Amino acid sequence: MIYFLNYIPPHRNQVSDNLKRLYDFHLTVLKEQLQDIDYIGLTFDFWTSRRSVSFLFIHFSSFHERHTGFNISRSVKEKLESLGIYHKVVAITCDGGENLVSACSQLDGSIKRIWCCTHRLHLVVIDSLGFWNTENKIDNTPNNCLTTEITTTTTSSSNVISNNQQELMDTSLSDENET
Repeated sequence: MIYFLNYIPPHRNQVSDNLKRLYDFHLTVLKEQLQDIDYIGLTFDFWTSRRSVSFLFIHFSSFHERHTGFNISRSVKEKLESLGIYHKVVAITCDGGENLVSACSQLDGSIKRIWCCTHRLHLVVIDSLGFWNTENKIDNTPNNCLTTEITTTTTSSSNVISNNQQELMDTSLSDENET
């Protein structure tokens, strides 16, 4: 069919060379545009595909190392420095994963970490619906029979109401009931 249209596709080397030139051109343009910006806020998250390929979405690249705070902070810093914008970052929004919290704390001290509200809301909804119930087997009966206790897995960051707020709510509810 290609012969019928008198079309000769470019050679793979030509396509490869053109893609490299386009990449270099647009990377240069991006770096120039980023130089005009005074402050930058980032949002990043890790995602792992079903094939266990991990991605760090700050750069849309594969992340083949262990997801430790040190490895994440090193990778983020390298990518931001290569764009010449590391010193312009003022805040990073991410979830409350220990590795991301650790990574943010290992970056420049002037960079603030902001908890992603959407992640928090998700944790509250999932916890309230009981989707993360786990079964723990306890062997503390006198005749060593196994019993099952259902507990809900939560993180401390998903507790939206502090103890003081809960006490205030309880007090106001009891005041309403008395009247």
